This record gives sequence, structure tokens and C-alpha cells, in this order.
Amino acid sequence: LIRVPAEQKTRLGQVVYANSITLTPGTLSLDLRDDHILVHALNEATAQDVQSGEMGRRVARIEGGQ
Repeated sequence: LIRVPAEQKTRLGQVVYANSITLTPGTLSLDLRDDHILVHALNEATAQDVQSGEMGRRVARIEGGQ
């Protein structure tokens, strides 16, 4: 289990990010609280992919952020 920051500006953006993580093979978003997502990753490689933050940055761009 890992916790990743959900840096999107809106709650909807954070939910989109959490759902995007779940759609990634080998990961499952379990909880969204206090601007962090609790993620179950099947292995270290999938955990590192999520922790890289690339998907979070893409979602932030879609919502008009960074």
C-alpha cells in the first residue's frame, strides 16, 4: 500500500485521478482523503509508476491546472 498526493485543484479532479489509477493494470485506489489517495499496487514497479506523478500531472492539465 502506498499513499500518493492528489494535487488536483478540485475534488472532481482528484476523483478522476483516483479512477485513472484504478484503470491502470496492477493498481487499485482504495481511499481518497486529505488530498491523498491510498493505492494498492501489486508490485514495486507499478507502485513506482504511480509515484512518478505523471498521471496526476495529466489530470491536473485537463482540469486547467499546471
